[in-house]
Amino acid sequence: MSKKIVLLTGCLLLLVVLSAALSFSNKADKKALASAALPPGQAEVTAKNLQSDTGEVVVFLEEAKVNATTPQRLDGYSCSVRNASGKSIKALTLLWIFRTINNGTESGISERVSFNSLVHPDLRESGFGRPLEPEQTIPLNAGTITKWDKARFLRAEVSVEYVEFEDGMKLGEDHNKIASSKLQQTREGAEKYKQWLKTQYLQKGKSVDALLEILQGAGMPPDLAVSPGGEMSGAQMYRKALLSLMKSGKGQDFANKHLN
Repeated sequence: MSKKIVLLTGCLLLLVVLSAALSFSNKADKKALASAALPPGQAEVTAKNLQSDTGEVVVFLEEAKVNATTPQRLDGYSCSVRNASGKSIKALTLLWIFRTINNGTESGISERVSFNSLVHPDLRESGFGRPLEPEQTIPLNAGTITKWDKARFLRAEVSVEYVEFEDGMKLGEDHNKIASSKLQQTREGAEKYKQWLKTQYLQKGKSVDALLEILQGAGMPPDLAVSPGGEMSGAQMYRKALLSLMKSGKGQDFANKHLN
């Protein structure tokens, strides 16, 4: 009788071991299949949609991709944004986090990619910058090359950090007010460039030719008091948009309306 009990116990233990091994194998196979499903050069990305206070998804993230040539190099990352809120979106910011490992220690670096349809009212009025309308989808791509000397890239995470709607409503965590501050700095930089340009335009006798010469000059003027980053970006956007209007023959009308 004791031998039967021992034999039965041994069989049960064997079944438990085999079951655990099979479970581990299935999990490993699923993970391997998930990795194999990724196209060559693309890495794992976790995308987090933005929800309202009631739990309804208002912004969807679609086709999030990271191009990883090697474990030490990223050649760009992209994601499409779909407005499911039922309202027009003025601006939004995506927060990307890239997870790396170095000597067994995991860490992450963050990057932000923004959509800003209202850099300056002058530009919006002239056709530069349109809101993201309900059910509209736009791509937000970043081609920045990122390299690590020792760390190895593991995976990426992307989320909707901050959204501004046309009606003034705002959503998102906006960590440390970084996203909203950068959008505001961009707008302030555009306004600073406009005021500087207006002074130059009036001093030169409202000459459109002189205005075009300024816009086509190399680099930004040294006496333009804008800070690097957001303000400089806004100034460059205003300049680029006005230069485009000048080349299309609409510069005189713009100057008469906004620079007088």
